[in-house]
Amino acid sequence: MRRYKGLIPVAILVIALTGTSFVAGYAFDHFSLLGRVLVGGRPGIFALANPAVGETETGLNLAPLTAFWEVLQHVRRDYVEPVKDNTVLTYGAIRGMLASLEDPYTRFLEPEAYRQFSTETRGEFGGIGAVLGVTKDEEGKREIPVVADIIKGGPAERAGLKVGDIVLRVDTQSTAGQSLEDSVRLIRGPKGTKVSLTIARKGVEEPLQVTIVREIVEVPVVEHKMLKENMGYLAIKQFNEHTVGRMDEALADLERQGMKGLIIDLRNNPGGLLNTVIEAASTFIKNGPIVFTKERGKDAEPKMADPARYWGYGMPIVVLVNHMSASGSEILAAAVQQDNVGKLVGTQTYGKGLVQTAFPLTDGSAVLITTAKYLTPDGEDINKKGVKPDEVVESGTGESTRLMTPQELEQAVDRLQALAEGKSEGREEASRDLGRIRRALGLTTEPAQNQPDKQLEAAERLVSQEMTTHATAPVAAQ
Repeated sequence: MRRYKGLIPVAILVIALTGTSFVAGYAFDHFSLLGRVLVGGRPGIFALANPAVGETETGLNLAPLTAFWEVLQHVRRDYVEPVKDNTVLTYGAIRGMLASLEDPYTRFLEPEAYRQFSTETRGEFGGIGAVLGVTKDEEGKREIPVVADIIKGGPAERAGLKVGDIVLRVDTQSTAGQSLEDSVRLIRGPKGTKVSLTIARKGVEEPLQVTIVREIVEVPVVEHKMLKENMGYLAIKQFNEHTVGRMDEALADLERQGMKGLIIDLRNNPGGLLNTVIEAASTFIKNGPIVFTKERGKDAEPKMADPARYWGYGMPIVVLVNHMSASGSEILAAAVQQDNVGKLVGTQTYGKGLVQTAFPLTDGSAVLITTAKYLTPDGEDINKKGVKPDEVVESGTGESTRLMTPQELEQAVDRLQALAEGKSEGREEASRDLGRIRRALGLTTEPAQNQPDKQLEAAERLVSQEMTTHATAPVAAQ
């Protein structure tokens, strides 16, 4: 069983593409009879749904299943046009059932979408080497795919794709109304094949076409470098199967270079595998719980640090976070803060304190269900609240962060789609829309080469102060 902590409503996928990365949880195990019945679509199974039976021994009311079966038969027999594929009807019924929970993280994946989703935790995919983000309006009806990050040296970077580009079309298919998984499925493809993206870019009047040759791309989950005064810098992009190994290699390299303090950058990290988060946190936290998970009807279960992984050098640590740090990255940040291992700098985190479990179904599809909440080491529920940094520092872009209303968002997307289709009306308004949509997604305009990173500067200042304190502190007599 595998647990992940999920991607945020402003979902992020690596278009390499990394499907949907949850920051702690999916469990790949089983699903209920109801799930198998609906997905399998075999009339023999539905024969169990006898109206006379009513409640089963497990408390499941079978009458609605009978109603579903009756509706399915009426549609197949009486609908004005022939219905040749029961799968479409059944999958639609499953999505409707999950939508009734009003939980954006509980959802259904068709077989192809689930195969793509499963590859994400391995960190290698066939695609273009970019991270795709989407946002929805308040009704959850409109999604806008936007390039949130570019993998260095990948095919997207070489083709000229940029962070903040809004994807309007994939080949000839419009992205209007497409789900994130649909956009991913269109962009991914066999190695060596081409995909053409029609994009809107801030400062460019006409939509652009970018043609990219797909490759097998390994997502660089960890980046590191040495900063001034022997401060190590460690950026963790997400928590997948490669993260801990890459992190260990990076820390070893920084140690060889004489690291005396460490900045851990979790900005824009949407999460990943729960076990990976625990391993990563155990590098900096020796004892006690990293996080608690609480399932329905059960006591909170602590996920303990692994002392064998403890790094144990006691140097100053500062963690960078922002409003796109979610789920798994929030677990690590909160653990560092509440265990007094280091300070947090940046802006309030996203606030996703839920765990999803992925249950594979018999036809190759899967259902992702929210199965638990997680609590910080101090027992705090951060869902919809986030983790507050010790020192709040804005990004320093100077741009307004007011989100667009659903109506504004829909109008903006319509104008951009019209431009992509060759219509010239509303060009000036569409140009302004680009910047506003990017801010709604938490994406700023591409920074100038000399624009300072105020959050990183604040982290460097704190680490420098701590390093000075450590160097001048009196040594206790032995």
